[in-house]
Amino acid sequence: GFPIRYPITPGFFRLKHNIVRLVLGAKPTFVVELSAEPWLLQPIIETPIETQLDRMGIDKFNEVIDFSVKLASQAGTMSGDLNLRSLGSLKVAQIGKDKINLENKSTAVTVKLNSNLALAAEARYFNDQGVSIGSGPIPPQVGQTTSYVINWRLANSVHEVQGVSVSTVLPPGVVWGARREITVGELNYEPTTRQVTWTINRLPTTVKLDYLVSFDVRITAAATDAGKILALTGDNALAATDAATGAKISATSGSLTTDLVSDPVAKGKGLVVE
Repeated sequence: GFPIRYPITPGFFRLKHNIVRLVLGAKPTFVVELSAEPWLLQPIIETPIETQLDRMGIDKFNEVIDFSVKLASQAGTMSGDLNLRSLGSLKVAQIGKDKINLENKSTAVTVKLNSNLALAAEARYFNDQGVSIGSGPIPPQVGQTTSYVINWRLANSVHEVQGVSVSTVLPPGVVWGARREITVGELNYEPTTRQVTWTINRLPTTVKLDYLVSFDVRITAAATDAGKILALTGDNALAATDAATGAKISATSGSLTTDLVSDPVAKGKGLVVE
């Protein structure tokens, strides 16, 4: 026999990536395969070193060891550019009784990572001091109106981000109240689509602010709602552009409900009572 190269191009790995997306959904995916071993017809311990090096010698190894990486990552609290530098190296002094002194290093790869923009969304009836900022019965009661406060807070410290928007759609039965507080940007409610949107032109890292917006919503529970936890918002979606990398940043947190998981006083009092 004689050595052959299997006819698999880089497009094969793009196909694997698409299959992963089909099975798991549109999530960040990293598919990699580094072929650095000889393919043999018998166990490697029974194969002469000469045959192993013929199948995967230093020339072939050099062809596959250089690689490029594209990564996007959420960083912790920090400021300034965030870069990832990747470098691989290999040194083999001896195989069996044969001294070969093989040494190889890959090309260094430096990748600029996206900013750590993050959204925190919560529904509250009491503030951090235990003072009520909502109104009406808690737990919510059939036929009675209860109002809650929705808080959106943004944190960002690595790169400036631009074109920032946070949005949600109010579920049926949830009534828009009023804007309560906003530290930057604009907050709008569109009655036709029932969409609430907070927009900010830019968030520079040189200005340290508590990026916060809060607004009221209210519900009047129907008899059919008894024993249920009611949704106060739809999913809360964040979108922006990293000014340094040009990449789109997006994140989604789940809907907020009358269960008020972020409210230490009212948590667990979300079931509608008669």
